[in-house]
Amino acid sequence: MVNKHMLSLDKSAFALLIHGLYKANKSKWAYHFFKEMIGKNIVPKYQTCHFLLEEFKLIYIYRHAAKNI
Repeated sequence: MVNKHMLSLDKSAFALLIHGLYKANKSKWAYHFFKEMIGKNIVPKYQTCHFLLEEFKLIYIYRHAAKNI
């Protein structure tokens, strides 16, 4: 999406975008941009990794709990 519009994001812009998507419950989009950031060899901030890791832990817990009900 970013390449389609000829935009170039830096570490701070990616972090802001990912955090905003995370807070808006758009974790799949946040992960999409996280992968794009990694693909451009931009090292993510610690908080960015932490937010995504916590989100995916919760998703896994909910899915696991739903299967066992």
